[in-house]
Amino acid sequence: MNEYSIRVLLVDENVLSFNKYRSIAEDSGIYLERYTCWDDAKDALYKDFDNWSAIVLEPHSKLHSGGYRNVKQFLVHALSDISAISTKNNKIIFWYFFTINKTAG
Repeated sequence: MNEYSIRVLLVDENVLSFNKYRSIAEDSGIYLERYTCWDDAKDALYKDFDNWSAIVLEPHSKLHSGGYRNVKQFLVHALSDISAISTKNNKIIFWYFFTINKTAG
């Protein structure tokens, strides 16, 4: 992972979409580290905040391991936690939503 200049925390439980985009990202010098629920991603963010370049959230992800999907609950908690962690570390970390239009051609 040392050869990557950009490290991105990804919350998405869909391994197929992750595998598809991981190689594209790596070709551009971006390392994607995937977590399947927000609790695990938040722990990683706390432990190593300064080494993350961005956060990508798939809105239909789970808040807790073994939990159920609830977009409103997930986004409220994730964005609130990102704000609190950023404030605590006095550094803004960019976040993005990752969505796929499953009905498109």
